[in-house]
Amino acid sequence: MESRERRDAVDVTKTPQFLLLQSLITIVLSYQILFSLDPSLSFEGRELIILGLVLVLALIWKCPPRLWDQTWFVALFVSGDTAITSAIIYLTGNARTELFLTYFVIILLAASTANLNQHIGLSVILCMVYGIILYLGVGQVGSMTEGHFLQIPVLLIMAIFYGACVDMVRGERKEKTALQETIAALKRAEQALRESEEQLRQSQKMEAVGRLAGGIAHDFNNMLTVIQGYSQLLLGSLGPQTPAHGQVKEIHMAAQRAAALTQQLLTFSRKQPRKPRALDLNAVVAGMEAMLQRLLGEDIRLVTSLASVPGHVWADPNQFEHVIMNLAINARDAMPRGGTLTVATENVELDGSFPQTHPGTRPGSYVLLAVDDTGVGMNADALAHCFEPFFTTKPKGHGTGLGLATVYGIVKQSDGEIYIASEPGQGTKVRVYLPRVEARSMAIVPALPPVVLHCGAETVLLAEDELGVRKLVREVLEQAGHTVLEAASGPAALQTAKGYAGAIQLLLTDVVMPEMSGPELASKLTTARPDLKVLYMSGYTEETMVQHGMLSGEITLLQKPFSKDDLLRRVRDAMDSSP
Repeated sequence: MESRERRDAVDVTKTPQFLLLQSLITIVLSYQILFSLDPSLSFEGRELIILGLVLVLALIWKCPPRLWDQTWFVALFVSGDTAITSAIIYLTGNARTELFLTYFVIILLAASTANLNQHIGLSVILCMVYGIILYLGVGQVGSMTEGHFLQIPVLLIMAIFYGACVDMVRGERKEKTALQETIAALKRAEQALRESEEQLRQSQKMEAVGRLAGGIAHDFNNMLTVIQGYSQLLLGSLGPQTPAHGQVKEIHMAAQRAAALTQQLLTFSRKQPRKPRALDLNAVVAGMEAMLQRLLGEDIRLVTSLASVPGHVWADPNQFEHVIMNLAINARDAMPRGGTLTVATENVELDGSFPQTHPGTRPGSYVLLAVDDTGVGMNADALAHCFEPFFTTKPKGHGTGLGLATVYGIVKQSDGEIYIASEPGQGTKVRVYLPRVEARSMAIVPALPPVVLHCGAETVLLAEDELGVRKLVREVLEQAGHTVLEAASGPAALQTAKGYAGAIQLLLTDVVMPEMSGPELASKLTTARPDLKVLYMSGYTEETMVQHGMLSGEITLLQKPFSKDDLLRRVRDAMDSSP
């Protein structure tokens, strides 16, 4: 609104300017017409010409201001005025070659000078030169009239007139150019905003899918605990020569493979336990180079470009090797006819402008892992879904669709960001940004000696809401000689403990249960039985429990799915631990 008012004000000031100039031209030309000695021009004709000039003034006075914004209107007005002025000069008998040549040069000056002041200055000089030439020429023939010298103010007025018109057109063009640049900048900002919103929606969708994947993995872990546990018990009771032994072994192996898949889901949802340390990405890439070349095959060339100064990140070495391996496998599958895979590292500094186009990142020091291939690339639809679990562009039976989902989970769990750019036929470019940290010396933890399990007759209070898991754990513990008191919920466990007169050495409880959580149950039981040891079990990870405030950082957690040996070992460790 403010810009429109300003433009209206500018338009209003144009009319008086042109009205003044046209009035001066009308006065001078009218004088020439009235006092011209040319007998071919009758008195009535002169009156008609003067009336036409006055009508031109009236036209300028009544002309809508916005018409002066139109270049075509200004050009039409200037052309008409030029034609009228030239015709009057010719009719009054004052036409000379020098005059029209000067007239033409003034028009050229108006089109070529940088501004109005410069044009007026050059026009004044030109008119002075014309006046000298006119004086010398007329002086030689001895026929000097007022009409000859009235041509000089006409030229000056027309010079100002042309200069003002050209200056106005230039101003309009500058305004239009500035407006177009502003519109282009707004369009770019709007496009950047749409891209940022899309990336934010994608990030939120991945967060939701991650939570869903973590929940599914938790439920699967409960079921896999039962399958793995009972298959292991059956394998222990069946001899190797028994026909059913091989079948049960296949069941056990299938459960282990399923457990590996749930671990990938947990990695995607950033709930997989990890052991981070200060990691040199240069060393990781260099150490994997030979293995990657064997993995890629002879028809794919591997190129590595490492940062001149090693950059360290806080990440789990095994997980990050998994990241590079998955990206290399995807690149290999995208290059069935061979190509080039480039793996590079670089230390980069991201300023405040980078997060505007890459939501999620923060300004600071990062280590960049770049993985580029010359493969078939991905279309926009595949690119939008590439991080989703079980999404794959490979043929049925080739891949689980968890490769990039796992990569995404590991990178996010390491406080990093990952971006993929790809087009069909143009290959794929993957960029992983991880915060750079200072290198830290890591103490080597010696391997623990094998644990010899000492079975005993201690009493274990088992609280687990999943019936299958509860029955399995009870059977394993009873086979080991323990007395098991079982309960399907926290309140039921409290009642069982209250009604049991003997000592209870260990509470083995699930963390998440209906009605009462495991930590709440443990708090109430340890108040009544201070010597009671506690061992938690869950399909979630210990890190997730701590992050959500379900457990403190000093608890012991048995991660599902667990084997028979894992269960007995952790029970024994918990019982033998100091209060």
